[in-house]
Amino acid sequence: MSGSLAAITASTQLRRWSHALDLLESSRHLRLKPSAALYTAAIDACGAGGRWAAAVKLFDELQSMMTPDVACFGAVISAFSTGAVWERCLSTLTSMSEWRIDVNIACATEAVAASCTGQRMKISTRCRHVLVWLLLGCTEAIKVTVTLPAKEKKCFGEQAARMELLFVELSVADGSKVGVTVLSPHATIFSEHDRQQVKTAFTTQEAGPHWVCIQNDAPSAAEVLLTVLLGPEAKDYSQVAKKEHLEESQIALRRVEESLRNYHSNVLYIRAREERMRQTNDSTASRVIFFCLFNVFLMIGVGGWQMLYFKRFFRLWLRKETTSFMAACPVTAKSLAGNTSHVAPTANER
Repeated sequence: MSGSLAAITASTQLRRWSHALDLLESSRHLRLKPSAALYTAAIDACGAGGRWAAAVKLFDELQSMMTPDVACFGAVISAFSTGAVWERCLSTLTSMSEWRIDVNIACATEAVAASCTGQRMKISTRCRHVLVWLLLGCTEAIKVTVTLPAKEKKCFGEQAARMELLFVELSVADGSKVGVTVLSPHATIFSEHDRQQVKTAFTTQEAGPHWVCIQNDAPSAAEVLLTVLLGPEAKDYSQVAKKEHLEESQIALRRVEESLRNYHSNVLYIRAREERMRQTNDSTASRVIFFCLFNVFLMIGVGGWQMLYFKRFFRLWLRKETTSFMAACPVTAKSLAGNTSHVAPTANER
């Protein structure tokens, strides 16, 4: 089996798709059960040879035999990209979600390449059809099972834009009751206590982190299943499609539009926070500079005052000591005065 896989891989590199199909057929005659890797290599060979129809046939055979993996989907999407069949790329990405396989960057890149190889007027629409699956594959949501000890509290946060739909669902597995609180950056949006199951949805009124806090006041631990959906993931587009009679492509574009709107709101929120932080930094820097200058002038002023003070102090001290010495020794003082009177006058005194 490994030899057949290596041979088919070599055929892929040489773009000999017919030789790869012959090798796959020979493995069937030998009653060897082909693996997903073998089919993936054969699909790659067909895609490299520009035979996307043969690649689809192999992919259908693989789906009838086993569950395809992300490498198989990537190979068939690459074949569609070679043939510029963007509609089949969209259906293949849809089937990935049906098989519960996450869309990765490689599959999305190949799909974008296939969707943007048509006329210039159709590039934007086709790219939107494919980018929605990239957004769906990369959309983050919170879905966790938490074992909450007794008398403890845990919080889970999610960054939300303004006017964005937020859905919170909570259920306790063992029949215990917990308290749930949903917090916005500056207010409490929702609060319930002693509940076994909670389901709520609301539209955010301000951008920023929103927190879902679970409080277990019971004397025993509780196992909690928490689901938090945000933006397009929180909206039921099937009901919107029935109400407005929308097609699948229109629903996809609607999801992309809402995702981009939320992304733009988050960018504006981050920009506002950055501007506020810059103003705070500038204000702090100006205050620090003013404080440093004040300290410099204060030290200069205190130093000058100390010099004047000590100069005056030592003059007074010297005068006081001289007066005390003359009062204590009058004879010595008179002799000093006499010696001073007999000193010869200087030229200026003459």
